[in-house]
Amino acid sequence: MIDVIGIGIGPANLGLAALLEEYEDVSCCFFEQESEFAWHPGMLIKGTDLQVSFF
Repeated sequence: MIDVIGIGIGPANLGLAALLEEYEDVSCCFFEQESEFAWHPGMLIKGTDLQVSFF
């Protein structure tokens, strides 16, 4: 039996998956249509990993 099912690995489900990692008695399964995770695909400047604005 699966306790938690997530559709898509966006920020919310990614965080949920990380939190559930600590609970061995909770079974979870996440479904994602993409073959790999990308944070804001197509929005970063070429050659960068992360953009953070300075305040």
